[in-house]
Amino acid sequence: MPVDPRSILNLLEDRLQAFTTISISKGIPANNKYAVMNAAEQYVYFAMEVSSPLSKRCLGSARPFTMIILDRNQQEIMHIKRPLRCRNCCCFCCLQRIEVQVPPGNPIGYIEQEVTFMTPRFRVYNEARQAVLKVEGPVCTAACFRDVDYYVVTVNERGPQVELVGKLSKTWMGILHEATTDADHYALNFKPDLDVTTKASLLGISFLIDFMFYDT
Repeated sequence: MPVDPRSILNLLEDRLQAFTTISISKGIPANNKYAVMNAAEQYVYFAMEVSSPLSKRCLGSARPFTMIILDRNQQEIMHIKRPLRCRNCCCFCCLQRIEVQVPPGNPIGYIEQEVTFMTPRFRVYNEARQAVLKVEGPVCTAACFRDVDYYVVTVNERGPQVELVGKLSKTWMGILHEATTDADHYALNFKPDLDVTTKASLLGISFLIDFMFYDT
């Protein structure tokens, strides 16, 4: 009997915080690990990157990966898959893409990078590959002495009016923290009435943005 993804994702609230759980000394290759907390700073999910040591060394932050999401009972509830793609945002056929699966093996959403020349921009698709949201970043993605915000807006193909439904923020943690560790902090906020499968896709794009712009 098929499992309803909504019954698995019942801990996705309107405000989440995702950050690397292990502070790693600069320059030491290691697969990324994350903890995901709610607004009350309670752990709700854990995430582990699965990728090969060879791809880590040869491809760096462009490496393909599978992100395994575990609940508090250490059960796998979600997979986020990133294939090997081109890092050039002007290459039309090789833009960044991820697939979100809940439960593992059952795609519920997709994220695809759009062709842009200035600001990073992504589209969020549902399981039927219909565009439901857009994510738009700043011209400068460097998180130096400031937070960096990525805005989640509705898709409106017939007019200029869009609605803000969420925001992902890369948080500046201070000079000492940023200089000595690779541990990053993100805050993800979205409207409470957003479909829970769409929330799962937005969690997925948090990891993609971390790899694209902040993984060193």
